[in-house]
Amino acid sequence: MQSCEKVAEIVGFEDKVQSEYEGPDLASPRQPSLDGSRPVETAEPRTALTTLCRTGRQIGAEMPRRFCFGVVVAALSALAPAALAQTAPAASSDPTMKAAVAELVTANHVLAQEGIMPAYGHISMRSPLDPGRILISRALAPGLVTAEDIVELDLDCKPIVVPGPLLYQERFIHCAIYKARPDVGAIVHSHTPYLIAFSVTDVPLRAVTNAAQMMGAEAAPVFDASTTGLVENNLVASEASGRALAEKLGQASIVLMRGHGSTVVAKNVQSVVTAARAAELNAMILLNARLLGGHITYLNPKDYGNERIVRESGTRDWDASKAKTSGK
Repeated sequence: MQSCEKVAEIVGFEDKVQSEYEGPDLASPRQPSLDGSRPVETAEPRTALTTLCRTGRQIGAEMPRRFCFGVVVAALSALAPAALAQTAPAASSDPTMKAAVAELVTANHVLAQEGIMPAYGHISMRSPLDPGRILISRALAPGLVTAEDIVELDLDCKPIVVPGPLLYQERFIHCAIYKARPDVGAIVHSHTPYLIAFSVTDVPLRAVTNAAQMMGAEAAPVFDASTTGLVENNLVASEASGRALAEKLGQASIVLMRGHGSTVVAKNVQSVVTAARAAELNAMILLNARLLGGHITYLNPKDYGNERIVRESGTRDWDASKAKTSGK
């Protein structure tokens, strides 16, 4: 029954249909019967599809292969409606999703042009339709990202639409933080030089500028990948290292990553783009201030309570960056 096996492969199920029938009896409550008296369970489409193919093998002498192929194709909508109904974010007809995808593409371009993510690094956001999913580009230089490159992942970092394109190997940074922090709506991971400088010394990174007020009064935590016991080339390339990073971040808005870069979180895309740029600028200013010598006055969050000013500042920064990127 090679035709049946091919259908299973095309649909993208993880387990290939066995070439020989083996497994539970067809009369099992979880399997469809030949006469259709037992409904197919859509919760496990792979099991049902496999059973159809196995059943076809059993009666292969009486059923031509092309007929089995037709039966399986016709049954797919009943067996796996959820899987087949999924579409890429760019193909969504929902206006909220379309707007989110467009904003994420713009954010990639802004961060690329501003030198925060020139070739490497990534930005993500929670899906506007499901907080248990995230939107992120496929593995691509940020400046080249288009709407068609945006993919949707669940919080285990598994793609919703399969098979999918090559993904960033450090996508686990995003999934782990979204799991741990329901308040986070967008994340930027980058490799900017001034922040890396603070990641490899015992000099604490603290906020000294107005723009960096999102950092609060405490020093930014530093994540050292070598403490995880995993050998991932100083990257965050697994669920385990992603969880370790999220734990180090805690309730902060930024975590430095030793000799690697940083990860910044915020409530939405516009805020996280502003925060990522502000964090690097703050690190540069603090480094220069230390070179001058003398006492350094750090930012006091108690001086920043006017929400209207905070909102205006963030919006202006985003609008200016967006205009610069579009050439207007």
